[in-house]
Amino acid sequence: MMKTSYYARFSRLSKEEKNRYMPILISSSLPKWFLDREEYYMEYKPLAPSSDNVFKLKNNNMSQEDFINAYIDKLKGLDLERILDDLYDFEGFTDTEIVLLCYEKSTDFCHRHILREYLNENFNTNITELGVD
Repeated sequence: MMKTSYYARFSRLSKEEKNRYMPILISSSLPKWFLDREEYYMEYKPLAPSSDNVFKLKNNNMSQEDFINAYIDKLKGLDLERILDDLYDFEGFTDTEIVLLCYEKSTDFCHRHILREYLNENFNTNITELGVD
């Protein structure tokens, strides 16, 4: 079963807990401290929002509603069935659970929450937030 979380939370897991997961990084930029500290991870930029929209949102030049609409439009342009199949195949191959990671805390506005909700509603997934749901 796939999960979502954020870099800081994942980095605080014990080594034993981390070994249960394959972190997939889905942000438009990546934290150097995370990349230097973690032994293994994969980047999957197609699921990241555009860096332009992230910049606009953070500088109050885009509303959360407009960001959501733009990100969902991006998701609709992806072959999400194939992406999910690839991720689930990878879980089976590595005997780990996928955890999709980005920056924002579980309680903050974030594209991974939009992604999780969109996939759960439209692709019959049951993705949950690590340690929350």
